[in-house]
Amino acid sequence: MTEEVNKSNNNSTITANDSNINASSEQVRKSKSNKSKTSQDKKKKEKNRRNWIKVYTANVDQFVTLKGRIRALTLEIVKDTPLITFSELIEKLKTRDEFVRKYLSGEVQISRRKATSQEITIRKILDGMAKEGLILKIQLNDEPFLRFALPEQLEYLRQQGLRIA
Repeated sequence: MTEEVNKSNNNSTITANDSNINASSEQVRKSKSNKSKTSQDKKKKEKNRRNWIKVYTANVDQFVTLKGRIRALTLEIVKDTPLITFSELIEKLKTRDEFVRKYLSGEVQISRRKATSQEITIRKILDGMAKEGLILKIQLNDEPFLRFALPEQLEYLRQQGLRIA
């Protein structure tokens, strides 16, 4: 009888150990899948960014919304002239599209300088584009203001000898 109890105790410990081994191997599989998910997410994000650039550079007139037009025009302008400042970008947006020019016509007094609420909206759109990785915000070493460039242009700018902070 004692032998049967010992055998049953040994069997239960073996099954418990087996379940621990299975649990630990499951954890290893989960951690590997989490690592692969992050790399897959990065690849997916890069692919989405490329697709967005293709969509936005296709045709500006296809966009009905102001945000879509501004994003498409911004990508075109930054592609043509890398390291463009915000004020230069606003001027080019005004000259390229009548719809955007009409939108930017209203002015509102903000703090000490005149800025339009529409310019603030455009800044928010540009910030969103920077977060998505469509454009880069670049600050050169000795300048107080930001410039914009495409991620593909960064290596070319470094080859030109620009030191980017």
